[in-house]
Amino acid sequence: MSNYRSILTRVGIVLIAVGILEFLYFWYHTRHVTICRLSSSNSSPTAESGSALLVFMGLLLLWGNLKAASALTLCIAFFLPDLVSDLVRLPFAFPAEFWVISFRIDPIGNFLPILVKIMAVAVAWWIYTQLRAEPVVSACVRAGHFFTATNLLKKSGGTRRKSGD
Repeated sequence: MSNYRSILTRVGIVLIAVGILEFLYFWYHTRHVTICRLSSSNSSPTAESGSALLVFMGLLLLWGNLKAASALTLCIAFFLPDLVSDLVRLPFAFPAEFWVISFRIDPIGNFLPILVKIMAVAVAWWIYTQLRAEPVVSACVRAGHFFTATNLLKKSGGTRRKSGD
C-alpha cells in the first residue's frame, strides 16, 4: 500500500514550505518593530528554531519516515488545542477600547500575528487530518511506530493502575 507515501510527501512539502515562511515572517517581524503587539506570538530569535524543526520534520516525511509521522501526529494533537485556546482567549485579554485604538494606530502590524495564528490553526488541522488518514495509520501500526497512551506507558516503564486500586 504505497498510498501513505503520497500523503507523507504532501505533508512533508507543506511542512517545509511553512517552515520557510515562518522563518521569513519572524525575520521580517524582528526587523520591523511594531508599536504594540496584540498577539502572544514569540518573535525572539528562538522562534527560528521552530522553523528548522518544521523543515527537518518535512524532510523526514518526504523520505517516508513513519516514526516521524507518528510522533508529529502526537505533537500536533497537543499543539492544536493550545493554538485554538490562544485565539479564543485573545479578545478577552484587552478591553474593547484598546482594540479600537490599536487598530487605528497600526491595523496591519497589530492584526497580522492574529492572522498568522489563524493560518497556523488551519495548517495544523490539515496536517493532523492527513496524518490520521487510514493509509498512514495502518502503515504506522504495521511498522510498530504508532504512539498511543498505552504504548507510551509501556515504553517509559510506567504501569497503568487497575480500577480496584
